[in-house]
Amino acid sequence: MARGDGRPERAVQLLEKAAIGSPDDAAVLTDLDNTLKSLDRLDEATENHEWVVTLTDEIPGALSNLATTYMRAGRVDEAVALLERAAGLAPVVTKPPPQA
Repeated sequence: MARGDGRPERAVQLLEKAAIGSPDDAAVLTDLDNTLKSLDRLDEATENHEWVVTLTDEIPGALSNLATTYMRAGRVDEAVALLERAAGLAPVVTKPPPQA
């Protein structure tokens, strides 16, 4: 798509159109957030991804993605708080014991 051929500004335009058509689509909004971050449009990315977090309601991946946006914007304390919150929500994956 547009982002793959080196035109992130065009990707933003297309993703914004998609978001208008599907304002509650967390996947589209997350793609928009990541593209905005790649362009250092951090204020827009932050606002956008804060909305994603309200839509996804306590999904660890959404919280950690917002945390990376906060880190890039220099909001370290807020990023750490989100990562701690995400870690508390993430399921603990354990490895089964080896078969004898």
